[in-house]
Amino acid sequence: MSKVVSGWLIVCLFSLISFASGVDAASTKVKTSVHYFLGQQYVQISGENKKVVSDINRILKADAQLLAWANMEYKKSGEHTSFRSKANTKYNKNGKLSIVNTIYLNSEGGQTISASTFNFDLKTGERLELDDVIKTESQKLNLIEAVTSQLVKRESKGDPIFTDHIEFYLTQSNHSFYYYDQGIVIRFNPGEVGPRSEGFVDAKVDYTTINKKRNGPPSPAPTIPGYTYVTKSHIENEFTGFDYGNIYELANGQTWKQVGYVFYYNPSWPEVIIYQKGSKYYLKAEYIDELVEVELVGTD
Repeated sequence: MSKVVSGWLIVCLFSLISFASGVDAASTKVKTSVHYFLGQQYVQISGENKKVVSDINRILKADAQLLAWANMEYKKSGEHTSFRSKANTKYNKNGKLSIVNTIYLNSEGGQTISASTFNFDLKTGERLELDDVIKTESQKLNLIEAVTSQLVKRESKGDPIFTDHIEFYLTQSNHSFYYYDQGIVIRFNPGEVGPRSEGFVDAKVDYTTINKKRNGPPSPAPTIPGYTYVTKSHIENEFTGFDYGNIYELANGQTWKQVGYVFYYNPSWPEVIIYQKGSKYYLKAEYIDELVEVELVGTD
């Protein structure tokens, strides 16, 4: 009798383990299908976890509804402008889901396109942003260096790439990305790091590169090819942007004078980084893409 009971318990235990494994496997991948709301495409999913499915579907449909509403408002105003979205499942494995919505804006001036990315944890239904993948300063610097390296190579081969803008876009919140098997793909919209005619510019970065250990403490500033980091601080005097002859007084006691002919109006008190290239020095201000040539005119 004891052998029968023991055998029954083993069967039950095996069944429970198999069931648990099946539930876990089901949560790592879902079925996807394309739907339409007033002409706008969006993805809907189906799977075992009803709450997760409901939460993700609500977010994806709401985006299509918002585009449809904007489309109707443009039509009401009499403007010759319309939106059209195309939804595409880019990744659906290992507990992660990536949806890329391509938005086509048609107007009298022609057509422009942009991408909106939706990444989800299929176990929780949580929407994932780039900050959920790139969590530390070292990871951020690794990402910037990897993307910059890829695009600099493309530029050297003759591709029309704007390498000066890479850091600016990657440090903005909620930048577009999607998953692939070994890591993430950073997607730049037309016009961000290349001319609009170049279309989308993608850069793949694997997890090994993102998580690699850096020698010594993390660099206090992102690497810019050809430039050497000098110092990082904040502007303390009134700052209205860039102009020839401007004086920039930093919190670290240094005073720099702009000697480059660059004008940019942006009143703020930004964080700034000083770089050196050859015998010349350049100032990079937060939220402004362009570097300006400066010279050190004083220290406390």
